[in-house]
Amino acid sequence: MNDRVTRSRLLAGAGATFILAACGASKETADSGESPDGLIGQLVPDFRVPRLDGGYGSLADYRGKAVLANLWATWCPPCRHEMPALERLYKRYAARGFVVVGLDQGENPGIAKKFIERVGVTYPILFDSDQQYGPAFRAVGLPTSVFIRRDGIIFAAHDGELSYAQMAAQTTRLLSAR
Repeated sequence: MNDRVTRSRLLAGAGATFILAACGASKETADSGESPDGLIGQLVPDFRVPRLDGGYGSLADYRGKAVLANLWATWCPPCRHEMPALERLYKRYAARGFVVVGLDQGENPGIAKKFIERVGVTYPILFDSDQQYGPAFRAVGLPTSVFIRRDGIIFAAHDGELSYAQMAAQTTRLLSAR
């Protein structure tokens, strides 16, 4: 699947505030008035998708843990730039019941797996081949990060690249949430 088709599928039906740094963002989605912030307080969707380590999984499998779900793709420069910070965050907070879950958006699993191995990512990766999570999270582009409480309720969401400091601050708030 080519990048244009991938971006088009991700954007189909999704609207959010225009974030210049997000891959695939367009002016058409910028004016819709929706944003991933509108998801706060909702239960995370339960789509079953293939896992990097085999079998199938979903974000619902991580109930009981605080989660940062990160929509990404190998063709997205901000996604690639953000990954070392996500890995560092995962390692720093894992002992406190926190997990980063990468949601690859519509790519061939073989391509994504080679990239993940080369970069050294150890957090769980799910392959959202049908790109169900993007529209559900109102993603306008990639990367999109969704912070999820231990009970599966969406705590915060952000379109575009986050710095490590931004991720850590939001994770600290997430881990303190009741």
